[in-house]
Amino acid sequence: MFFQIGADIFVTMKEGQTIYYLDINNQDLHYLKHIIENLGHTIFIYKDGYKMMEDLSKLETNPDLLFLGNNMPILNGKELLVILKNSKKLNNIPVVVIARVLPKKLMRLYIDNGVKHIIKKTHPSNYSATFNKVLEMDFA
Repeated sequence: MFFQIGADIFVTMKEGQTIYYLDINNQDLHYLKHIIENLGHTIFIYKDGYKMMEDLSKLETNPDLLFLGNNMPILNGKELLVILKNSKKLNNIPVVVIARVLPKKLMRLYIDNGVKHIIKKTHPSNYSATFNKVLEMDFA
């Protein structure tokens, strides 16, 4: 789908992506689920990293994008990224990290390990615009 912006600029809008989102915050999970579905995409939400990894390993086709919360109990974003990047089946899935606070050292680790984008968590009223921009990005 193409949208004209200004006189001669066009932006390609990606449609029908499958997204997996892992976070500890129920409100964020459900708010983002609502936003993503209203943008025409499919989203699976998780509070448990082990359950998400179990489901991912059973898929025939990988999702288009993973959103990972940074501060998770038991299996955090950093640990999940290591598992993903060491998996022949899952290592090519684009990963976006979502964090309220991210020390520079951890940010560097994420970038060095292939994270495609890092989003600073803000007020949910800003989520729609933020996630719409991320879903339009080309992570190829």
